[in-house]
Amino acid sequence: MMRILFLQADCKEHPLDLAGEYKAIKNALLRSKYRDQFDLSFQPSVRVEELEECLLLDRPSIVHLACYSSEEGEEGMWIQDKNGKTKIKTSSFFSNLFSIVNPDKNIRCVVLNTCNCKKIAEAISKNVSCVIGQEALISDKGAIEFASKFYEALGSGRNVNNAFDLAASNLQSVQEAMTLSEKYKISRPVLKYAPGVDPSKVFLTNMPRSQIRRQII
Repeated sequence: MMRILFLQADCKEHPLDLAGEYKAIKNALLRSKYRDQFDLSFQPSVRVEELEECLLLDRPSIVHLACYSSEEGEEGMWIQDKNGKTKIKTSSFFSNLFSIVNPDKNIRCVVLNTCNCKKIAEAISKNVSCVIGQEALISDKGAIEFASKFYEALGSGRNVNNAFDLAASNLQSVQEAMTLSEKYKISRPVLKYAPGVDPSKVFLTNMPRSQIRRQII
């Protein structure tokens, strides 16, 4: 069973449609062929101090972190602390966090579905096989569409690299259909992976070997 932990981090300065993103992922998995192999859990309004505990107790295979990030040209995810104050956490924080919670490499994939998180994705990939981030800005609609297609592809038995490509292509189609007022939020998704890892050989479903070989070839 592949456990997916959806972590929602609130930012009172910039509210996002994160509940809609969770629902879209849930429905995408329900549509997929191997839906019975996935268990999606939801941790809303997670605080900075709770991140480590959530990851250690839940022991997920996939971590999906949805929150607000800094504007273009800056780096950092905006997460509230236990006192309700917003803290901006950068790549060094997340690199240290995943080095602590993932020594056995049980977490195989992290999805950062938020703006301008390429550097954070690179930092996390030192301790996680595959990490997905966004290189630029992304709208709520774009984030939801990307996540929906990615998890539907994973649940259909696609490898991480192929699922990423399908989701990125779907996001591009969504962005092409945006209105002029929306088009300033154009994202470029990125896939980072640990040294020695080939994301085209990372599968998060149990499939017959013949099907796996066809995708790799």
